[in-house]
Amino acid sequence: MGDRVTDVDVIWAENQVRAYKEVYPLYEIYAGILLEILNNAIRTLAPLGIVQSRAKSIASFASKIWRKKDESLNPLINFTDLCGARVITNDLLEVKAVSDYILNHFLVDWENSVDIRERLKPTEFGYRSVHFIVMFKPGIFPNPLVPIEIPLELFGKKAEIQVRTFLEHSFADFSHRVAYKRHYIMPELWQREIGKLAAFLEEADCQLLRVQKGLLHYLSSYSAYMKEDEIKRELKILYNVLLHDPENATLAHEAARLAFELGDWDETIRILSPFKSSNSIPAVLLLGITLCNKYESDKKSVFFLKDRI
Repeated sequence: MGDRVTDVDVIWAENQVRAYKEVYPLYEIYAGILLEILNNAIRTLAPLGIVQSRAKSIASFASKIWRKKDESLNPLINFTDLCGARVITNDLLEVKAVSDYILNHFLVDWENSVDIRERLKPTEFGYRSVHFIVMFKPGIFPNPLVPIEIPLELFGKKAEIQVRTFLEHSFADFSHRVAYKRHYIMPELWQREIGKLAAFLEEADCQLLRVQKGLLHYLSSYSAYMKEDEIKRELKILYNVLLHDPENATLAHEAARLAFELGDWDETIRILSPFKSSNSIPAVLLLGITLCNKYESDKKSVFFLKDRI
């Protein structure tokens, strides 16, 4: 946009803002629906994650149309972030899980979606979120897990969903405040310092992931190094805890793993049967393995054929 602001420019801007005000309540509904859907998703994919959503404010829209005027004369159609949501997770594994959920449940506008990790050069560090531009996919919602009706007016309208770790969010929030939308060129000294900070946080995310994978590998087999009396004692403790949270699939899986280690197929099946149709993949897999072990000698058994996974 040129330096000179004409009366025609002002009238154009006023018309764009007036048009956005008319549809703004619909984008608020959009943001509320995204919040509900994504909160439901992270219950199993990122239990300690945070979901934020918003419709772009009138002031933010009014500001952006001036900054992007040379690129878009029809912002209501061309802007893809009039509704936005953000999912903040503990680690990169959860980023992957949430991203897969988005790919499976939404239509993705790949031309406008960006994985910053792929865009950065090997020697670059920086703002590293995954940004999806999405639309509602017909036939997905409502469903048993997300019983929410999508208003017909929202189909075809785009929203932006960002997925990032807490460390990525911390860096993105900081760099946004000190650099983005600022009317100055940042000195190279501080650009380098921000780059070093980004590299440090990226390595921290990767180290956390390595530690987590190592611990998960250890925990998956730690019972093999326990004595039988120790396993039984731990199992009794878990039984007691489960009494207070009987729908906790993670606790049930942990208890079932100990029963499995004792070779008690019946007890393992008893613990896991309530979770047969759950979203807990570890519980369902262990149940399937246990059923195979129990009926290994009689694979034509009606029980094996009925209960196999």
